[in-house]
Amino acid sequence: MQRVVILFPGALGDVLLALPTWRILRQRHVGAYLTIAVSDPLAGLVAACGVADAVERIDAPAVAGLFSGGPLPPWLEGRPAVYSWFGASDPEARARLLGAAAGLVLAQVERAPDGPHAAAAYARHVGAAPSLAELAASSGVPVGARMGAQVAAGSGPVLTVHAGAGAAGKRWPPADVRELVAWWRQRGGRIPGNPRVLPAS
Repeated sequence: MQRVVILFPGALGDVLLALPTWRILRQRHVGAYLTIAVSDPLAGLVAACGVADAVERIDAPAVAGLFSGGPLPPWLEGRPAVYSWFGASDPEARARLLGAAAGLVLAQVERAPDGPHAAAAYARHVGAAPSLAELAASSGVPVGARMGAQVAAGSGPVLTVHAGAGAAGKRWPPADVRELVAWWRQRGGRIPGNPRVLPAS
């Protein structure tokens, strides 16, 4: 059985933007055993998306072998096809990935403020060029049991707001988020649970 490994060190927003590309790779490698390595806090989300057969931690001690010359993680054994957004700027990691992989696509997590939409850029990294509409259609995250119960208990659309971002330049002002939430509620939308009130500044 062919094995495919995706290494992705990005944060929550990056993962959501890369998800359509991972689904493209899932379709490209039909029947392969697909492993995705992400940071520990995101492992549960990535597993819930149903793209991977296995989800590993990219911040696990075993991954240090890419940079130290030590043993590689077990999921890099057997010369899998590797798509990595991890290690592109480190010559030793790049060389070790080249040596371990039957085929390697190496790129970096999108950080440029200009250029194509990040979701489109991720797809281009793997040689795909879907439209933004196609990317949006394949970007959905399955609703977990807890949220599903909350949605089923009510009626109408549900809005979930994640107001944070790793980079200050990506953060929407709290006042704008509050305005969006108020607009949503005025038009009959719901926010399930007990959302935390955003600070004034």
